[in-house]
Amino acid sequence: ESIRRHYRQKRDQMVSALLENGLDKAGWQWEPPQGGLLLWTRGPEEIDTRLGSAFHELCLKQEILYVPGDLCFAGGRPYNYVRLSFGALESELIPEATRRFCMAARKVATV
Repeated sequence: ESIRRHYRQKRDQMVSALLENGLDKAGWQWEPPQGGLLLWTRGPEEIDTRLGSAFHELCLKQEILYVPGDLCFAGGRPYNYVRLSFGALESELIPEATRRFCMAARKVATV
């Protein structure tokens, strides 16, 4: 139960940071997971999150890594999903990492 509580707190911290940084207002959606170590997010249809995409490159410049959703789907599509891990990241780094991710998402959305 203590491990579940630990990861639930990290999940809640990431979800709060996503909301505080306006990712939902930029057209991204997610459902907080009931367990696990990661958060699935779906960006607007026009956002390409694949390796080498403008969004991916911008995240790399911000020192943010994520798993592009197309790597997790058998057919390689869709291209607008992202897996964000809160499990391995130290709690004190989650707010800043999430802020940088949201900044990249907002920047790409306005291009």
